[in-house]
Amino acid sequence: MITKRIIFLILLTISSKIILGQQPANYSQYMFNGLVINPAFAGSLEALSISMVGRRQWVGYEGAPQTFTLGAHSPINSEKVSLGLMASKDEISVFKHTHVSGIYAYRLRFSNKKNLSLALQLGINNDRVDYSSLTQYQLNDPKFENNQIVSISPQVGTGIYFSSPTYYLGISVPQITSRYLMNKKILNNLQLQNHYFVNGGYLIDLRPDFKLKPNFLLGYNQSSGLNYDINLNVLWHDALWLGVSYRNSKSVLFLTQLNITNQLKIGYSFDWGIKGLSNVFFNSHELVLHYLFVFEKDKIVTPRYFY
Repeated sequence: MITKRIIFLILLTISSKIILGQQPANYSQYMFNGLVINPAFAGSLEALSISMVGRRQWVGYEGAPQTFTLGAHSPINSEKVSLGLMASKDEISVFKHTHVSGIYAYRLRFSNKKNLSLALQLGINNDRVDYSSLTQYQLNDPKFENNQIVSISPQVGTGIYFSSPTYYLGISVPQITSRYLMNKKILNNLQLQNHYFVNGGYLIDLRPDFKLKPNFLLGYNQSSGLNYDINLNVLWHDALWLGVSYRNSKSVLFLTQLNITNQLKIGYSFDWGIKGLSNVFFNSHELVLHYLFVFEKDKIVTPRYFY
């Protein structure tokens, strides 16, 4: 138990810049839930869609990161305009981050079922540091005089998403920072930065019951530099996805999604660390539930491959 605590403290120290930098949560199944990284994905499924994501990292260590995200989006009557809602909660040790935002997306339609969507995301962040939850071995420690620090700040994001029946490409900045509106007590510790994402995928139809879909995700911010995720999924009988990802030379991800019906899908992923300290405690689990409110058969012409 002592060894585990020491390892966790080492990790917390090494990654403190990332933790305090309010990095967006890592999502292993971004190719099945595009809204979590790009607001321009809103409305692309042609119907009301609701998804829930639960993620736990470094399982078995007290204070390890955990994330819960709820997303909903739908086109409205004009079909060119879509609206969305995102809500998320991240916790790691004494740090808690809550975010709620609304999304407005406008879609341009081209021939051959190609679409280009532009989006604006406006939201609010609530950041809390709760030192009172720590065990203090020295009473009246001046470092813990302010047991709780709270900061509320706005968040602005934007994105572009292009899709066709066989490929997609997205560029997004879901977090454009507003340093001057942050609580100064937290601002001294936080390194707020913009985060940039580029992701895409391509569908390879080998035969009617067997398809391949390679995906990629590139992310950049000043603190951690360039990050990448390369993924390959296999679809069997339009019902079961099996995939593997390689992330930043540090971890391998195994994932699966079961299309229970045309409306209900459930996905699971496991991240396995392969380098340095990551192979000790970077194992993570992620569960995704996705429901599409489409019941009329004439509205589902083909299965959904990009969502």
